[in-house]
Amino acid sequence: MNIHSLNQTAISLAMPRVLSVGNIERKLYLAVRPLTRKRLTFDLSECQYIEVPVLIYLIALMKFRVSRNLPTFLVLPHEKKVLDFLQIWGFPEAVESAIGVRLSQFTVGENAEYFNHPPKDITTRYAGLVIQTEEGMERLLSKHYFSLMTFRSQLQLFNPAFALTEAAKWRNMGSVLASVLNGPENMFASRIVYEALINAVQHPSASVIQIGSQLRWPSAKIGGKGHFTITFWDDGRGIIDTLRSALDAGRSLLFSPAIAIKTNYLVELQQGFRKVIIERCLSSDREPKKEDGNYLILLASTFPGITSNPRLHAPHPETVKTAENNQLLYPGMGLFLLTNAAVSVYGGKVFIRTGRFRAIFSPSKNGHDFNVNIREYGSWPNFPGNLITVRLPLHGR
Repeated sequence: MNIHSLNQTAISLAMPRVLSVGNIERKLYLAVRPLTRKRLTFDLSECQYIEVPVLIYLIALMKFRVSRNLPTFLVLPHEKKVLDFLQIWGFPEAVESAIGVRLSQFTVGENAEYFNHPPKDITTRYAGLVIQTEEGMERLLSKHYFSLMTFRSQLQLFNPAFALTEAAKWRNMGSVLASVLNGPENMFASRIVYEALINAVQHPSASVIQIGSQLRWPSAKIGGKGHFTITFWDDGRGIIDTLRSALDAGRSLLFSPAIAIKTNYLVELQQGFRKVIIERCLSSDREPKKEDGNYLILLASTFPGITSNPRLHAPHPETVKTAENNQLLYPGMGLFLLTNAAVSVYGGKVFIRTGRFRAIFSPSKNGHDFNVNIREYGSWPNFPGNLITVRLPLHGR
C-alpha cells in the first residue's frame, strides 16, 4: 500500500524527532476525535529516537483500533538506525503476537518493505552480553537492552507461578543492574518485575502481556540523563474498573491491618493538557468510597492494603525473606511495593496508563512520600488494558 493512496479524509500525525508516549498522546488528544473512523496514520518518518514504551503503546492502540475496525497505519522512520532498532527489539514479531496481524498490513510509505528483507548485519552490530537462565541462553542487546517479550494466556498460564518465573530471569540480571542502578541487587526483580506481572495476571480477561525494556546512557544528541526503563502492558480489565466493581458490589477495598503503613501523596489533577485544576494532599489511610471520582480510585490502587480480592494475594519469596515488617506481606501491597521501590529506593518514576487516566509518581522534595500528577482524558475511550512504565536513573549518570 502506498501512502498516497490514502483518501483526503485521512488524519496523519507527524511525530517529533525524539518520540515518547507523552508526545503521541498530546498529538492524539489535540488533533483526533475519539473513535474517529478516518484513516489514522502515525508518521514516524522524522523520528531519530523512539523510547521503548512507545512500541508497546502503539501495539496496544493498534490492537484497540483493529478490534473496532478503525483503519490505522504507520509511516516508518527514514533513518536506517531507527529501523534497525525496531527490528532488533522485535517490534514486527510483537505486533503480530499481540494483534494477530502482520506489521506489513499497517505500514505505508517508502520503507514499508523494510521488515520483509531486513539487513543481515543488524544482529552483529547490536549483539552484546549473553547470560544463562534456567530456560536457556538469553542475549542482552547492545548495552544491556532486552527485546520485546509477548506472552499469551492460551500459551502461558497467567498466575503467580508465571510472574515468579519471569521475575527469576531478571534476578539473574541482578548484579548487572546493580552496577548501574541505586538499589539492592534483587529488589528490582522481586518488587518491580514480579509485582507488575502479578498486577497484570490478576486483571480479568487479560489475554496478552508484553514487556519491553531499555537502558539509555546520557546523550547530548537527544538530551536528558541516562536511565533504565521497563514497561509492562496487559490487555485485561482496567485497574479503575476492577476496583470500582468491588466497591459497587459493597466490598471494602482496604485490607485493614495494612492501614498502619501510612503514606502521603501530593496530588495534582489535570484535564487533558490544561493547567493543574486540583492540588491536594492525601494520605493512604483514606479508604476509597463508592462516590469517589475515578482519579481517586486510581490513586488508591497504590495505597498499602488496597485490593479487590485478598484471596489472590501471593507475595514474592524474596519479599517474604527480606521484608522489614510483616505488614509488607499483607494482601493489597503489590502496587505500593512497586511504587515505593521505584520511587523511594531507586529514585525513579512510575507511569500508569489505564482507563481515561495517566498518573506519574515521582520523588517528593516537600516532606511527602510521593508527588503524583494525574491527567484525565475525559472524552477519550478507555485505554486498552493497563500500561505500567518504571524509569530508574542510572547510578552516577
